[in-house]
Amino acid sequence: VRWTITNSGCTPSFAEMSVKKINCPLTADFTTTSATTQCLNASPSVTFTNGSSSSGTTIDLWVWGFGPGATPAAATGQGPHTVTYSTAGVKTVTLIIRDNTLARDTVIKNAFINIVDVPSTAGTITGQLATVCQGESNVLYSIGAVSGATGYSLALPSGASISSNPNNDSVYVDFGSVAVSGNISVAGTNTCGSGISSPSYPITVNPLPAVAGTITGSLTV
Repeated sequence: VRWTITNSGCTPSFAEMSVKKINCPLTADFTTTSATTQCLNASPSVTFTNGSSSSGTTIDLWVWGFGPGATPAAATGQGPHTVTYSTAGVKTVTLIIRDNTLARDTVIKNAFINIVDVPSTAGTITGQLATVCQGESNVLYSIGAVSGATGYSLALPSGASISSNPNNDSVYVDFGSVAVSGNISVAGTNTCGSGISSPSYPITVNPLPAVAGTITGSLTV
């Protein structure tokens, strides 16, 4: 601050002093009224609400950044702002505020939003046996880990069942006494649904021999 002191007939004199703002906190913050983890296939939408505060000053500027894949990608104004996301992944959200004294504050919330996609397409199945007999058990079939999968859904020929290691990328299969030929396929799963299934893995199931008939003979010995 500068004062000018004048007196008629005399040269003006000047005095200056600095003024420091004390105990006038300016804090940027925000919240959401939506879940911060959502599925990409469910048209994710998040509403951001300003939660900033000041003491003794007036906030007059808000600058938002909502992360990659957001529409809108950025915004100004206090809000609330409703944002949609078109890409999967974690999103860092920022808010910069300014008050009428030109003081600023910034809040950065890393990985604040998580948009989850269904798992990637499953790869090729490898198997211990492509031809089995009815009644055969503990036959191993595997697939490479599927990106984004927290579990696996397996389709088997009729009469076959998983004997151990279910919901995994490697399983053991039993072929029952009435199992028939067919295909095995697998898809990765997570909380947002199932990914695209693997190419089918054909299985040939050979039937057991028929029950033997009655023995006949021409002689009793």
